[in-house]
Amino acid sequence: MKSNPNKVGFKYSSSMAFLKYRGEVIGEVPFPDGKISSSETKQYNLNLTLLADRLFFNSQLYSDVISGTLPLNTFVRISVKVSIIGIKIHVVSSTSCDVAVQLSSKTINQNCHSKRKL
Repeated sequence: MKSNPNKVGFKYSSSMAFLKYRGEVIGEVPFPDGKISSSETKQYNLNLTLLADRLFFNSQLYSDVISGTLPLNTFVRISVKVSIIGIKIHVVSSTSCDVAVQLSSKTINQNCHSKRKL
């Protein structure tokens, strides 16, 4: 789901989201280009391509499963074009989330950081 809390709409180019385990990419989600109006929320059906061999052949997986916590990271970078009073502005936004999957309780803890560049 993508929400736009801003008072102007924008166009965004296609991008890719990544799922990482201990720094190695284990999943990819392609994100199509599009437009979103001001204050609009869009829902997308996206497919995660899981590169399971990279996960299962990682030597640290066994110890992480035994400890009960699976450390993951998600990363997405998206390029946006906004037009305000006829002035076009290019913005690059990136978000990275450290995710800890608690296997026994089936809960997730996450800490996210976002950056934007004009």
